[in-house]
Amino acid sequence: MSKPNRSHINFCRERLDNHSNVESCDEVPDSTECILKVVRKDNSKTLIVHLASAYEYTLAEYLVRPEETNFVVLVPHSIAIDGDVAAQAKKDRVDIGHIRELMGALKGKF
Repeated sequence: MSKPNRSHINFCRERLDNHSNVESCDEVPDSTECILKVVRKDNSKTLIVHLASAYEYTLAEYLVRPEETNFVVLVPHSIAIDGDVAAQAKKDRVDIGHIRELMGALKGKF
């Protein structure tokens, strides 16, 4: 798995920075992965978002994600999600999807 290119990271950051329920969105320094710490205005759970980039997001990629992650955003939006990943993420209480799913989750009590 590789770190998303800067244009994908900037796209996600811009969406998050402009979300009505986001207090702050900061990139956590990491040499191999892109991790965003998203603090919400409503004081609900802070999200640790892993931006993942791969042709297909498989269980192998999921299992090596940063452990503190509670939401995986796949960029670009054309990445397919392996069925085994969705099942394991549900067991682990980690949400996974594209930027639109993250934006929707920010409106609710994630």
